Amino acid sequence: MTRPILPDSDTAPSRWRWRRLLLLGLLVVAGLAAGGGWLLVSMKNRQLQAALAEADQLDPGWRLEDLDAKRPVIPDDENSALTLIAAYQKMPPKWPEWDIPLQPPESLPDPDEEDLPPAEALPAPRQEEIPPPERLPPPREEDFPPGEDPDLGEGEMPNARGSDDPLEEARRQFADAFGTLYPPVRFNEEQERRLRAEMKRAADALAVARTLVRQPRGRHPITVSMDWNSTLITTVQDSRGVVQLLALDARLRAHDGDLEGALASCHAIFNAGSSLRDEPATICMIVHIVFRSVAVALVERVLAQGEVGDDALAALQGRLEEEAALPLLLVAVRGERAGWDRFLAAVQKGELKVSDVRDLGSSGGRGEWFDDYTRLHVPGAVASARAVVLRKMNQAVEIAKLPPEEQRARIDEWDASLRKESTLVHCLCLGSMLIPRHVWSDGARARCAAVGVAVERYRRRHRRWPDALSDLTPQFLKAVPADPFDGQPLRYRKDEEGAVVYSVGPDGKDDGGAFDKLDGRQPGSDLGFRLWEPALRGQRP
Repeated sequence: MTRPILPDSDTAPSRWRWRRLLLLGLLVVAGLAAGGGWLLVSMKNRQLQAALAEADQLDPGWRLEDLDAKRPVIPDDENSALTLIAAYQKMPPKWPEWDIPLQPPESLPDPDEEDLPPAEALPAPRQEEIPPPERLPPPREEDFPPGEDPDLGEGEMPNARGSDDPLEEARRQFADAFGTLYPPVRFNEEQERRLRAEMKRAADALAVARTLVRQPRGRHPITVSMDWNSTLITTVQDSRGVVQLLALDARLRAHDGDLEGALASCHAIFNAGSSLRDEPATICMIVHIVFRSVAVALVERVLAQGEVGDDALAALQGRLEEEAALPLLLVAVRGERAGWDRFLAAVQKGELKVSDVRDLGSSGGRGEWFDDYTRLHVPGAVASARAVVLRKMNQAVEIAKLPPEEQRARIDEWDASLRKESTLVHCLCLGSMLIPRHVWSDGARARCAAVGVAVERYRRRHRRWPDALSDLTPQFLKAVPADPFDGQPLRYRKDEEGAVVYSVGPDGKDDGGAFDKLDGRQPGSDLGFRLWEPALRGQRP
């Protein structure tokens, strides 16, 4: 009888065992991967919750909606931002004429141009045809003023006719000479004539702009975007033209001997800056710094043209002291922290992508940014990045709460540690890394100006310059302010031209009060405020 063929008793069970073991191993690996992923995500989320709790403990009400709720409600008739908008709408075209090239760059005449109707006969563009307004770029070093520029010029534009065009060259020379006029020197006949003509063209806008002197607070109609970086700031940028108008008004009034009227225009410029004093965005603090720098330079020029009464000087000194005490760095870093955290929270929820933010990551290498971006797709990676950014910004906010003279060493340490972080973290914290040194420089100038006005008040009372700044206390000054760059009291010296109150500046070296009014960044240069002997004020050109 034939017996059935049976599987090898040793081979068959071993195959089934191997398969069961393999399946079991795969299940174990899958379980470990799932468990490991869950643990990783859980750990990242715990890190984020710890960073959020830290922010809540150190700085309650830090989120963007909370910061906005803390800002005062300003009635329309007291809102300096709305006045700036109204004044800008009345500005004449191509103003002032010496800032406008005689022919737009890169433009060629149209051969059929004579067949076109006049511009005023053309239909107005429809709303949908108007290009979108300028969006908020990441802050750049060149956004900050190198020194005080009373005219707030838009910068040199290419000369379309070529550098050998005598008319264009004459225009540029006039603009340069006008913008760099030494403070005690009056305008020459051509400067006065052209300035009066331009101020006449802008008379309606100036009438509105001068009402800013009664509006110390404001709020611009800014709607913050979910991605933070593309927030529209059109009205803020438009305000620069109005500040330039007020600056030229102050200069002309000082030329005419109306010094208190000139100081009123300076107060109006301070108020234009104050329309941004609590706007939680670095770019808005930059604009505030520019406006304040313009006003401080104008104060120096007004006092260089003659003598002002003590009441007006006392009011001016108070305003300068208030400006010098504004926590601009704190406002900026609080806003950056809240804005970028809201953005990363939206990314975490899937409402936005990191790639939605224009130019993000452009400061790092291409491969570096690609690696950083791809790692965001790992489970828990966005929560981890959000936690790191929040912790770094928490540190920046706590540093910004310190007096300016105590911030520098801490900021340097924070900056060095930030550079070790990923490209994403570095880019999101970049705005907070750029602004501190400019806040210190501009704050130093404001402190020097406040003390300088006190020195002028002392001179008027005693008919001589004080021997030391300690002579000003307590009658004209509660205490001599500290220099933001070394923590020592501000310096003072007298010379044949008058007196100088100064800071050692970013290099931390006392250069004896020597400073370049047009570029305070020059090595071997201090930052300061100069007062002239009465006999040297209002010099003829």
